[in-house]
Amino acid sequence: MPHALSPAQIDALGEFVLERVMVPGSTPRGAVRDLVFTMAKQCPDTRALAPVLVLAIVANGLDETLNDSASPRSSATGLWRMAALVATDVMAMEGQGNGGRSIADLVAYWHTSDGFFLS
Repeated sequence: MPHALSPAQIDALGEFVLERVMVPGSTPRGAVRDLVFTMAKQCPDTRALAPVLVLAIVANGLDETLNDSASPRSSATGLWRMAALVATDVMAMEGQGNGGRSIADLVAYWHTSDGFFLS
């Protein structure tokens, strides 16, 4: 059965995303892809919506901390958008009745039905 992330895992994964988003030339989409694939390798039985929690926490932190800077705000906005897209993918998986509960299920869904995060 899929499980939730611990607070320590959330913090570590949030830092992982933040490090990627703050690199010049990086994109929220790339950060999400890296996050999900890292989670799939490290903790494949984690609930498929877990990345949404991590992305929401990072985006909120960027919004609150860097609200005067255009580039970080753009990254935060992009992360909010990507979090919503991941949640939409999970809802689509669940609607198809093909599991859709673990992070590994999410990666499989991307490979078979929605390659947006794969490029």
